[in-house]
Amino acid sequence: MFVSLLLLAIFALIGTALYSCRQAAGRVVAASGTEQALYSLFGQYDRELYEKYGLLFLDGGYGGTSLQSGRMLSEIEEYAEYIFNPGKGRLLSGSKNPIGLKLQKQQDAITGYVLATDDGGRAFRRQICEIMKEKLGPAGLLLLEKRLTEDQQIAEQQESEYEATASWSENYTLPEVVLPDEADEESEFSIEIPENFTNPLEPIRRMRAAGVLAMVFPLAGNISAAGTEGKTPVSERSLQKGMNMAADGWEGNGEKLMLLEYLVRNFPCYTSEKETGTLKYQIEYAIAGYKTDRENLQETLSRLLTIREGANFIHILRDPVKRSEAELTGTIISFLILNPELGEAITIAIEAAWAYGESILDLRQLVQGGKVPLIKDAASWQLPLYQLPFLNWRVTYMNPLSSGMDYEDYLRLLLFLKSTEDLTNSLMDLVEWNMQAGGRTNFRMDNCVDALSVELKTKIGQNTYSVERSYGYNA
Repeated sequence: MFVSLLLLAIFALIGTALYSCRQAAGRVVAASGTEQALYSLFGQYDRELYEKYGLLFLDGGYGGTSLQSGRMLSEIEEYAEYIFNPGKGRLLSGSKNPIGLKLQKQQDAITGYVLATDDGGRAFRRQICEIMKEKLGPAGLLLLEKRLTEDQQIAEQQESEYEATASWSENYTLPEVVLPDEADEESEFSIEIPENFTNPLEPIRRMRAAGVLAMVFPLAGNISAAGTEGKTPVSERSLQKGMNMAADGWEGNGEKLMLLEYLVRNFPCYTSEKETGTLKYQIEYAIAGYKTDRENLQETLSRLLTIREGANFIHILRDPVKRSEAELTGTIISFLILNPELGEAITIAIEAAWAYGESILDLRQLVQGGKVPLIKDAASWQLPLYQLPFLNWRVTYMNPLSSGMDYEDYLRLLLFLKSTEDLTNSLMDLVEWNMQAGGRTNFRMDNCVDALSVELKTKIGQNTYSVERSYGYNA
């Protein structure tokens, strides 16, 4: 009798221990299965997006235009079942489910997620910064920042000085010039006129009116006619939102610089040979923000023209030889119009026109893959003053230069003036359009999932357990 009671107690103890072990093992398997299910889901990152841009996002739209949270949950549950029940899907398997763990399916198991576009593209920026940190390194980032900051300061100083001195010249109207052989013989003014003298101001004024594209490009056919008609940018669209999770952002420095450099390295501009999508001049789009390549290129070149005019005008002012030439031409014109007191004002107009002509040649050189220094000297100057009236697409006085900034370097300078938010929006627009142009017509940036949390409920016998886990590409 005593032995029977003792054995009963021992068996009860063993049963309790086995029950406890089963419950503990079940909780471990439930946690492991939930984690493995999330890993498996995020292992389905968008391969094309990663191969093109190095970005890790799950396409939560699954080829559709809206987020498919139900399908994501179904896949999570499917993957978890393989952990909870090792024999699942095996017709001839000896694997059993000794724990007896069962998944309790529910529609609200996804408790939160983060999309690429949330909080102004916070997760999107973080991933780009992580990519560029590896490529640039701390030293490269500091060097880029130093160079762009110095170039920006120089350009702004030159532009400010140019505007203060010569901004009025574009609207200045000269009286009609009286040719020497028609001048009043009794005039008190006299000056020796060089042979074949030509007033450069009127031709330059007509050239300005023609527009920068007409002056820089010999044929209109050289310019892309591509556009984004019918496509709404990410930055202007009503976007889907994440829920119950905050997007992780970049915690280091240099966010704008890394976005800028990522843009230049991964997207095409006029002079690049990178693969294109909806637009061919995509860096120019980030600068100008128009719907067509033509408009974006025109606006970009107009801004570069402003930079180059300031730099070239300051060079003329500081070069005694060029300034003397301009003063002589201004004096001649003032005598031809019988108004010598305007000599100084006309000289400034001549200098501004000469700076414009030189700037047009600079842009021609840049779009053809050449280099132009930000600050010019006599050796890098291209246009003689006597050729200024004949500046057009047939005349190029282009001296190939071995040093200076190329077209992409100047685009970096323009991008450096943009805000972090503007760069982020432009990048999201371009990534979405390029993915759509590659055949993914329903691709949406606000379907791209960066992180997700899920709460799965499991049952062992009569006991129910909840396991909540989160995972994302920020892990």
